[in-house]
Amino acid sequence: MIAVKLRKLSNPYLQACGHLEISRQEGEEILGCDVNLLDQQTCFWFYPNYKARKIAISVIQVYVRLFIFSSGNLRFIAHWFKTQNNSLKEIPRELIKTSEGRTSVLDYLNQGDDIS
Repeated sequence: MIAVKLRKLSNPYLQACGHLEISRQEGEEILGCDVNLLDQQTCFWFYPNYKARKIAISVIQVYVRLFIFSSGNLRFIAHWFKTQNNSLKEIPRELIKTSEGRTSVLDYLNQGDDIS
């Protein structure tokens, strides 16, 4: 059997949080655990923090979509993320703190329409 080494998730998560202007402490509150636990494995294929990894991936997806829509404009990304959004009827930064909120933000960004 060949063990596949899965990529570490803590660094991309922290980078996405940094560009979204989310502090490490806030990022850990969103995850519900220490960021370092994202990479913890109990054996070659099992991650005990599956839920936290899923949350981290969704936050990274939000960042990547914003990066694509803004052509990498980090000022725009930070501004959009912390500004009241008329379509979402809330501030995206606050929405991503819940599962339903993350889903709403991702669905909105996946529509591909004008996000300004």
